[in-house]
Amino acid sequence: MKPEQPSALLFEDAMRELEARVRELEGGNLTLDQSIAVFEAGTQLARQCEMRLAEAKGKVEILLKQANGEVAAEPFTATESER
Repeated sequence: MKPEQPSALLFEDAMRELEARVRELEGGNLTLDQSIAVFEAGTQLARQCEMRLAEAKGKVEILLKQANGEVAAEPFTATESER
């Protein structure tokens, strides 16, 4: 089964796909050409995840922006249900 296009994946799905690519590469059962293709797909997934994280960080900073224009850094504490 061919994986979905990286741009169509949610962050969590992209991370799962990336982890699967890493496991494939670590397994050592791929040919050189297969390894290159899997590595390329993994780098695209990693870029997508980085972009989504940067976008999320930017949105959080906008939401935390104070009236004086300063960004207030606030630690994130996950609730028990989010862990």
